[in-house]
Amino acid sequence: MKETMTCASCKETIVEKKHIKAMDKFYHEEHFNCAVCSVDLSEVPVYTREDDIYCESDFKAKFLAKCAQCSQYIEDDCLKAMERMWHPEHFQCTICQTLISSDMSYRSKDCQPYCEACYAAAVLPKCDNCSKPILDRVLSVKDFNNKEEQHFCSDCYHNSVLPKCARCTQPITDKALKAFDKQWHVGCFVCVDCKTTFEGSRNFYSLSGQPICGPCAGVKE
Repeated sequence: MKETMTCASCKETIVEKKHIKAMDKFYHEEHFNCAVCSVDLSEVPVYTREDDIYCESDFKAKFLAKCAQCSQYIEDDCLKAMERMWHPEHFQCTICQTLISSDMSYRSKDCQPYCEACYAAAVLPKCDNCSKPILDRVLSVKDFNNKEEQHFCSDCYHNSVLPKCARCTQPITDKALKAFDKQWHVGCFVCVDCKTTFEGSRNFYSLSGQPICGPCAGVKE
């Protein structure tokens, strides 16, 4: 008994002697066309997906991702990063072109990848004192003379911006006490002799620029 051939495109029986067989399916010659653009596929490479046949350009446009770096279709290994697709060999630092491998950390700016070194040099804000990239929290100070804001790294902010205690010389990071045209940690502003604090209403005096209580200064109160 002769086998009945059905066209995979129109689903009608093929009675003509001339027909096309592809991927274990049969087609009328006039129906062997791309599912998208209908171009004749009899003389060009044929691609298939879910029972449909395509020309090369429509298959790639419909099913393949484009590399975010070169904009070419990715036909082999594909890498996904920053919600975009890349050829693995094209996932590089946008500045130094170093290949970013799976064991490297990277940063993103404007949808472009950076190695850590280039991100620090090109993207991170710079400290106005030491000019180095600020890797942690940016600390800002308003200059009311020229109305500009200056930015500092933590080290420079503590060493160059914060006032220093007149007793221990360490930066004052919390409440400061001002006396004798100097600033002091509250805990450091004590009598230079007996170390008594001046909390409350106790009077204090100056001895070579250091606070001293009345009894230690020989003052009767």
